Amino acid sequence: MIALQIDVTGLTPGTYTMRLEVNKARVLPEADYTNNVAEFPIVVPADSDLPPPVNPAGCPQHGGCSSCSNSRGCGWCASMG
Repeated sequence: MIALQIDVTGLTPGTYTMRLEVNKARVLPEADYTNNVAEFPIVVPADSDLPPPVNPAGCPQHGGCSSCSNSRGCGWCASMG
């Protein structure tokens, strides 16, 4: 499974369309190039609709905000998303 995080800071709340396309330049040979695009809706909520951030202090793969020089003061490090 691949996880993707996208910074939506500054976007107006609303519904957007996420479009993902692979092999656009047709570098990899395929039998069918018509199935290389996926689109799906992404809802950017208003700040008041967001749950409180999860504090990653116990997160072993990142070391928590104490290991980050760019702490945002909200429980997340700027380098973590």
